[in-house]
Order: sequence, then C-alpha cells, then structure tokens
Amino acid sequence: MITRTSLNATSTTGTTGTTGTTGTTRARTAPTLWAVARIWVGWEFLTASLSKMGDPAWIGARAGAAVRGFLGAAISPRMTGGLHPNVLAPYAWLSRTILLAHAPVLSYLVTCGEFLVGVALILGLCTRFAALGGIFLNGIYMLSGSAGLNVPMFAIELSIALVGLRAGLIGLDAVVVPYLTKQIAAHRGRSAVGAVGRYA
Repeated sequence: MITRTSLNATSTTGTTGTTGTTGTTRARTAPTLWAVARIWVGWEFLTASLSKMGDPAWIGARAGAAVRGFLGAAISPRMTGGLHPNVLAPYAWLSRTILLAHAPVLSYLVTCGEFLVGVALILGLCTRFAALGGIFLNGIYMLSGSAGLNVPMFAIELSIALVGLRAGLIGLDAVVVPYLTKQIAAHRGRSAVGAVGRYA
C-alpha cells in the first residue's frame, strides 16, 4: 500500500539523489575547467619562452637587445605623454634608470621565468606559486603598456592564485601536495617525540 508517508519519503529520496548527482557533476567539472584555463595560460608562456630561446636578441650574443627595444617603446613620449598615458611615470622612471641598465640580465630572467611558469602551470605543479609568477610577468608587461593576451592571462592567474590547490587537482599537485603534507607531519611528529625524550 502506498501511503502519504511513503510518497513523501520517495519524493525526498529522489530530490536528494538529484542534488547529489548535480553536486558530483559540479565537483568534476570545476577541476576540469581550472585545468583547461591553467594549461592554456601555461602554453602561452611556454611557447613565448621557446621563441625567445631561439632568438639571439633574447638569449645569445645580442641578449638584451629585445628588452631595450621593448622598454624603449614603453618610455617613449607616445606611451608616456598625454592626459591618460599608457605607461605611468613611476614605471617609466624605473625603466629608464634601472631596468634598461640591466637589459641583458632581464632578458635571461624573462625567458627562464616564462619557461618555468609555463611548465609548472601545464603540469599543475606548485600551481599557486606558478600563478603568482605569471601575475608578476603579465603585470610588468601591462605596466609597459602591452595589453593583448596579458589581460585575460592576468585575470586567470589571479583566479588560480586565489583558489589555490583546487586549480591543480588535475595535475601533479594532487599527488605532490598530499605526499609533502604527510612527510612534514611525520617530521613534526618525530621532532615532538625527540623533544619529549630530551626533557623527560
């Protein structure tokens, strides 16, 4: 016999089952979306760094030439002049007085930085730190008056830095972080036991 109580129970069970399925779908979809966004940003950095590695104006006999050209354009009157300049005066001063003098070093740092950030984001390894590195690089590019892909990349990296580990669930962080957490906890446990033994 189907009573009012059994109907209510059936209705509740059906609703719970649907909610559980929806929650599971969302739980699977979010890491996938983060992985796609993360890998896209990483790929942009990786390809940019690889193109620089094959260019002597970045890595090689003429290292620093590309950086000088980039910064020279950033501090030009066209970029720094007018009521609403593309490059702000403090950054123009920094570029003119400090960055240009170290263009060869910056050339290697930018190339290696883009490579490391790209590889880390693609693999999902140290995802938050890689995103912070990307934020720094894209931020510098935007301060130099370069928009383009820097804007969406900066936004994605900022989001990854805020969500942290969840952006690396489909990646090496899903394995590395739990392992390191266990190792740190075990080390702290051994240290605590040793301290008790010394003062016992």
